[in-house]
Amino acid sequence: MSGIENISPRTEVDARLLAALEQAREAGWLGSERSLAQDIGLPITVFYKVRTSLQSFPKEGLFSLEALLGLSPAFVREGQQPPFRLPAQPETIKRSVYERLRIAGLAQNLTANTVAERMGLSPAKWKMLKAGNEAQLPGLAQSISQAFPLLSTAWLLLGIGTASAALDGPFPLQPARLQQVPLALEAVVVHLPFVDTRARAGFVSAYLSGTRVDNLPLQPYLSKANLRPTADSLLIEVEGDSMMPTLHSGDVLLIAPVPITDWKFLSGGVYTVLFGSDHLVVKRVKRNTLATEGTLRLESDNPTGGQIELQGADIIGIFKVLAITRNL
Repeated sequence: MSGIENISPRTEVDARLLAALEQAREAGWLGSERSLAQDIGLPITVFYKVRTSLQSFPKEGLFSLEALLGLSPAFVREGQQPPFRLPAQPETIKRSVYERLRIAGLAQNLTANTVAERMGLSPAKWKMLKAGNEAQLPGLAQSISQAFPLLSTAWLLLGIGTASAALDGPFPLQPARLQQVPLALEAVVVHLPFVDTRARAGFVSAYLSGTRVDNLPLQPYLSKANLRPTADSLLIEVEGDSMMPTLHSGDVLLIAPVPITDWKFLSGGVYTVLFGSDHLVVKRVKRNTLATEGTLRLESDNPTGGQIELQGADIIGIFKVLAITRNL
């Protein structure tokens, strides 16, 4: 008997796909083999033969499976990438809300139960979503944003654009960047410049030079009717524990600049303050004597965080904290 006769029809591609399927099933994102075969357009007998190494994946089933799970062609054909990846470009593939949530969950190594819990959905409501009855779930946009705060709610809910809202390169600071995607009567998704912990020094330097937020990436923000961001609003990530228990490290704040003419009237609230050549802090205004003594005292909510007293001449910019948009 020749060695050729002992070679299984299963290819390396088949092995990678079956391993990815098993991983997705263990995470609770896939049902029975029969339902999966139906989803990818294969007879159950063909799917069984693939699984038992009697046959390779037909081409039509291969393409359907890539779309179903968000598998990248580089992984399927070459095994060069992690199996589950978010789409990097807008797609023409029509998917349900549940299918996009599944892709996002698998890409972030989250089980279906974890996503359902983050969304605050009961098993019955999760079943409704899975069945495509999302229209019967009020507040779905908010639930999705809560479960995936760093992904585009517009893509997850409506399939608009890409999963990641960050854009590379400069963009003009104009109201036109607040392109709104209607989700419901009470909420819209807008994309705002985002200052993460690594971008703080660069943000202050840019603000000093007058370019302000030209090179910041954009991040989605779910805007509600009672609090619409303006064209100069920003999102900024909290670093450290100096403002605990009010703010936690990793919280993302919606902030808006305070006109310099109003600085002397600040009292009691929480603000983001830029000062010196490269300093940025989030503190509470403790004592404001800018109008009389030319100083502004800032205080941490955490007793161990200390106080800062600034000279008015050292202050570059002050931003009012309007809302906490994320608290993981």
